[in-house]
Amino acid sequence: IALGIIIPAWTAGLCALFGSVLALAEKWHVSDGILYVLTNILNLGTPLTDLVPDTTSGKIVDVVVSSIAMGYVAIFADYVTTLNPSRYLRRKLRAYLIRMGVIDKDQTTSGYPLAAASVAHQHTHEDSFEEK
Repeated sequence: IALGIIIPAWTAGLCALFGSVLALAEKWHVSDGILYVLTNILNLGTPLTDLVPDTTSGKIVDVVVSSIAMGYVAIFADYVTTLNPSRYLRRKLRAYLIRMGVIDKDQTTSGYPLAAASVAHQHTHEDSFEEK
């Protein structure tokens, strides 16, 4: 939900807010301000608009937006690495496939990338030693 709805909505809101402020400071059309900020926040290599801030207030807004963009990328990277949404999605997909009868719940996990950790072979002290 966060990757598909919350983060894009938050990005759109930030772009609309700061784009409007930048457009007001630079006397641009609001859509040009939003496109400029969107380019900046998403770190796009090809700008979506040809306009650049010329006034001091516009440059200050641009510095603030650039700082927020760097923090935004850092927060996003932290979210993806810390919360590990892919593990959540794999578990949900595996549960769905079990309900649909595509995979067997009692199958061992070796060779099955969608297997949940709870069903994985639990390593114990006894299986660490070979019988002599």
